[in-house]
Amino acid sequence: MKKRAIEESETALQEIVRVRPENEEKKAIKTFCNEEVRRKNQSAEANAALAELRKQQKVLKAELAKHKCLMLSKEDRARFEKSCAAAGFESMPPYLRTVKTNKDASITPEVIQEGIEALTPQDISECAEGRDDAAAVLKEVILKSIRRIIRSFTETTKLMHNMPRGQTSYDTDVADLNVAETMYKSWTTDQEIKKLLASRKIDPDLNKEHSILKERVESYFIRAGITTQRIVVDAKQYKLVRRVSVRKSKIGIGQVDKMLDQVLVGLNASAFKPAEVIRSLQILITSLPPETKSSIKLCAVKADDEDDK
Repeated sequence: MKKRAIEESETALQEIVRVRPENEEKKAIKTFCNEEVRRKNQSAEANAALAELRKQQKVLKAELAKHKCLMLSKEDRARFEKSCAAAGFESMPPYLRTVKTNKDASITPEVIQEGIEALTPQDISECAEGRDDAAAVLKEVILKSIRRIIRSFTETTKLMHNMPRGQTSYDTDVADLNVAETMYKSWTTDQEIKKLLASRKIDPDLNKEHSILKERVESYFIRAGITTQRIVVDAKQYKLVRRVSVRKSKIGIGQVDKMLDQVLVGLNASAFKPAEVIRSLQILITSLPPETKSSIKLCAVKADDEDDK
């Protein structure tokens, strides 16, 4: 029994030594945490100001969205030009326009199935006219069909330096004083937001050094087999936490393009069997390795956490 107790004591001691950070790891942890706290404190005030500015901007943009296309009068343009220059802002664009933007959603096996099943013989024959490469034709019509499903369009109202194509100042209404003032407030609010975001940017060299420290801290966590550790910075309690998240790989239209090169190789239009192509693409998607992301976060200790100690 005595021998067993000694062995268990030695094992426990070895475990403590393994978990305890070495001198270089201690330095990395301390420097990393001090920098994290400094960054958090520095950005706290900017974040509060940003939240307020974005709230104001949302109201202004909702007001401007009521108008399709307007331009500033010469008088208002000159007045706002002078105000922007005095405030150190970029020159204000004179035109209010509605602009269409598009966004692609992720591609799933269900989207692929829907896109291929939606194809008609006419879709294929129209694309194949005057072309000999059946595989290239099939790839093109499949991608077009998938793109139609995943793509969404939104309209946004923006201040711009040019008019819509084909439109002249004679076709464009002049903004009245109230709308012109709203345009100016929206522009200056955008400039304030841009200035605040720029103030939060960190020197690339400092970011590189911080990333190196982060890697050292993570290496220690992995070596020690831990996911969290208590840290004291400026007499305040924090938790240094390593989080690992796993999620399915996001599939874009470019990846599907490459997959189709594999699936459709040597295929001719008459041999095209939608169900087989769907199944082959879905197998390729489900066989993709999941995306694993690891991060080190410094979190403030809540009162409940203090009670649980």
